[in-house]
Amino acid sequence: MMLIVFQLPINFAGILMQADEEYGNKVWDKHYGELYKNLGIQKGNYQLSGFINPFASLQSLSMASAGTDLFHHLDFLNEAEIYRRYFIKTLNDEYAFGGSKTGERGWKASNEFFRSIDDFSYKNASFISIQSKYLTDFICLLFWVLTLVFAINFFSRKSLTQ
Repeated sequence: MMLIVFQLPINFAGILMQADEEYGNKVWDKHYGELYKNLGIQKGNYQLSGFINPFASLQSLSMASAGTDLFHHLDFLNEAEIYRRYFIKTLNDEYAFGGSKTGERGWKASNEFFRSIDDFSYKNASFISIQSKYLTDFICLLFWVLTLVFAINFFSRKSLTQ
């Protein structure tokens, strides 16, 4: 059996590495998916605190417009993970099917192969594309503006009547 594996025109180690990577991706997706979900819940709770503290809503919107908020961060992490998976699969496929044979430890991929791999390129998510995630903050600030307008109007009329 072992002799047959060494006679294959592929490198079985590359196939094993990719299978291990795909299993690791499932574990990552499960655990980090749960973490990202919890972070989203925390962010939602923080946004609701804007009804008590308008500066929380102002901070959320300010960070979102600057691209330094949780949603931009998670978008970057997602794009980086997608690229990492593409990159590792490309490397594993080259090792398995690019000319290396099982048991060949000194095999190296060519410079042309490495030049053919696309570079990671991230385009920051625009505020417009994520504005729906900040509806709570907009509503909180609108609540505070209306409350202040009402309070100013109420107390200014009260002081005029005295």
